[in-house]
Amino acid sequence: MGQAAAQSNRGERLSLRGISSLKPAQGTAVLERLLTGRATQAAVMQLDARQWLEFYPSASSPLWGQLLAERAKAKAEDPGAAQLREALRKAEPGRRLALLEEQLAKQMARVLRLDPSKLDRMESFTNMGLDSLMSLELRNRLEATLGLKLSATLLFTYPNLAALADHLLGKLSSVDEAPAKTAPTAAAPPPPPTLKPQAALPAELDQLGKDELLSLFDESLTESLKRTRMTRTSR
Repeated sequence: MGQAAAQSNRGERLSLRGISSLKPAQGTAVLERLLTGRATQAAVMQLDARQWLEFYPSASSPLWGQLLAERAKAKAEDPGAAQLREALRKAEPGRRLALLEEQLAKQMARVLRLDPSKLDRMESFTNMGLDSLMSLELRNRLEATLGLKLSATLLFTYPNLAALADHLLGKLSSVDEAPAKTAPTAAAPPPPPTLKPQAALPAELDQLGKDELLSLFDESLTESLKRTRMTRTSR
């Protein structure tokens, strides 16, 4: 809406930095919840903490450790990733590499906005037009698709589809061959924490420096994590 709608690439730029747009239905649901609470100020976003920190390393804080660990666990348990790994296991050994290359080409094509059939498996990603921002976006897509934690330099170390697929197939094989750990019984998710009054931020918020803003953000995040832990331990 408003100025955001006037620039069609605004959401894409934010997404590359770890902040995804909310769908209208999500925004409406959040607004309804906020209106029934007592919070005077609130920030609502879909945040990829790892990607955000890679773009703004000066904002690093111990508080992010828990968020990053929880997100990594959620990605590893993503059903889409499990389905792809299962498809690779069931495929004939000689077919697995080609199958994985097809999936990688689809992800690459989405990032580059190209037809997957037009991608040359031996052509370097740089020649295809992949820049550093796109490489991070693709890395994040691959992590979600494969359920793996991947290096930010992955696409520079393995610079074409053939090399990347060969590396990732070996990585997936080593993960699948590792002894399986007994998974604990899944517990019911905790109810969403009740919104509580928040301390009013300074009226001169727009005049604060970066360090002061990060300090305020850390304080807010600390309170949020405390409420989450209290909710979990009270069950």
